[in-house]
Amino acid sequence: LRARLGDRDGALEAWKRTFDSEDPGARRRIGESMDSAGAAREFDAWLRDVMAGGQATIDDARLARQRGVQADYAVEWGRLFGAAADALATLDANVMFAPPALADAVYAALDADIPGIKDLPAHRRLVVAAMRHPAFAWLVADKARAIYPELRAEAIERLTRYVLDGSSADGDHSRVRCAVLAVRDEPDSSLAVPALLQLLQHFDPWERWWQAVASSLALRGQVAAGLRVLEPMLA
Repeated sequence: LRARLGDRDGALEAWKRTFDSEDPGARRRIGESMDSAGAAREFDAWLRDVMAGGQATIDDARLARQRGVQADYAVEWGRLFGAAADALATLDANVMFAPPALADAVYAALDADIPGIKDLPAHRRLVVAAMRHPAFAWLVADKARAIYPELRAEAIERLTRYVLDGSSADGDHSRVRCAVLAVRDEPDSSLAVPALLQLLQHFDPWERWWQAVASSLALRGQVAAGLRVLEPMLA
């Protein structure tokens, strides 16, 4: 409102107070407001200072990249991913839903559009840690196969374990199904078939995911192997 009334200095002061507030998520909205008022240059300068000062959040780094703000992104992404990996290492294995800031970092690590992130040691450390934690295994183990092909075998193992643990513990069924579908879609049958047969050993007619397991085994020519697993249950 101050900007519309011609009080540019007052508007910049108000924007800066909000920019420096404890809600970093507000910065995106401030940027939009300042853009519409012709103050994009000032906003980008503030964002550049945040990036240079080592205080950026995941959302700050994303926003700076989207706006083309000059910054040492390798340093900032490395710091952010490293901090997230450290936080994840202390997250109890019984926690199924991670704090939002940690989840944001993990989701950013899966963003293939961020240039050069695979070259950061902290990125791989975070991806591996997330793949091994129940709060993220259902999603990250699937994505990790494409990011780091050498993790493919462990990813299938983690997905299989997540399904078995999640089903027996009455876990999040939508997440369990995502994990099943990831195993189903694994192109390497030498990895997929043993995992699918292991899942079939825990056949439960009340679970819907067994149909995806059976269809994948059939497409891979493993009907006989599947029937051998089911035979004791059908006797």
